[in-house]
Amino acid sequence: IGIKVREILSVADRHVAILEALGRASQSSNLVIMTGGLGPTKDDITKFALSCFYGVGMEFHQETYERLKAYFAMRGRAMDASLEAQCNMPSNAEILTNNLGTAPGMWFDSEGIIMVSMPGVPYEMRHIMETSVIPKLKANGSLGVVTHHTICTGGVGETDLARLVENTENNLPPWASLAYLPGVGQVRMRLSAYNITAEQSIIFEKIAKELEDKVAKHTYAIGDQSLEETLGKMLLAKGKTISVAESCTGGYIAHKIASIAGASEYFRGGVIPYHNDLKIQMLGVKPSTIEANGAVSEQTVREMVTGALALLKSDIAIAISGIAGPSGGSEEKPVGTTWIAIGDRQNTYTRKVNFSKDRLRNIEFDTAIALYLSLKFLQGQEFA
Repeated sequence: IGIKVREILSVADRHVAILEALGRASQSSNLVIMTGGLGPTKDDITKFALSCFYGVGMEFHQETYERLKAYFAMRGRAMDASLEAQCNMPSNAEILTNNLGTAPGMWFDSEGIIMVSMPGVPYEMRHIMETSVIPKLKANGSLGVVTHHTICTGGVGETDLARLVENTENNLPPWASLAYLPGVGQVRMRLSAYNITAEQSIIFEKIAKELEDKVAKHTYAIGDQSLEETLGKMLLAKGKTISVAESCTGGYIAHKIASIAGASEYFRGGVIPYHNDLKIQMLGVKPSTIEANGAVSEQTVREMVTGALALLKSDIAIAISGIAGPSGGSEEKPVGTTWIAIGDRQNTYTRKVNFSKDRLRNIEFDTAIALYLSLKFLQGQEFA
């Protein structure tokens, strides 16, 4: 949003440690944003520490009390007496309403330094940040103008991407920067500049286009978009439906696809034939195919795609079978070995991957690659 982060501190729930951190932060920055320690339990001491830091007393905030009473009444519960402690606030705090939880946020503005205290629960913090903090920062002119251009890539690591754009990156003007933001199975490349002139803006756009061209083969979206969101938009645009047959990922691909609002327009559903018997019974995989090649094989996932298309009546199907670990691997098929197939009634393409990490990371990685390959399939690009 146009603010350069100078430092991030992680502080223990101890009074002295919080006071020291507040003092250090206020000496180096004119905006301090903190999360955590606003609940009703004894380790939640942030409010008391802030009152000591500012040398003010605590006051009972009636509006928060009434909101909490209504919050619990709506859920058919009596308000716990311990929660009344959440209504005690430093007397100089401006209260930021938390509509998603019990602990409100607080805004302090003293001697040109703004401090914001928010709950540690991520979705509550995000809500207060978006509905209260950012609008207030904009209103008092605390934000600069940041320009971002994000290129979302999949199926390639940041080292390979850096090699592709090395010449462009080495010749960036001093007012622009390029960041690589890796995720599981994907990397976002973000070109950024702050408070640029109209002339610099033209140069910025040229650099962005140059970067896009150099990584086009690996790009799945321009702008901040998840793989599942991009896949959903592409399916809608093409009027296609999709289904999944998941073994090693246990429904995680379906979860990702269904997490996008409106997914019912294009997501037919999925099956989790974890046991080989179900691959045979539900999807029509031939017993001889599994006997000859194993459940984790190109031949098996090809037949799983065919079965999913028939069973779930979708236009496209994803099938996946692998060894998530930590056991079950062999010399021929070590832990992390996964076969992925994407197909329709005309073509089926496959990819073998081996991430070889811990079980949950393998599942996340395989899911990301499956979604990315589905995008390539929809774009008519074959993959080896």
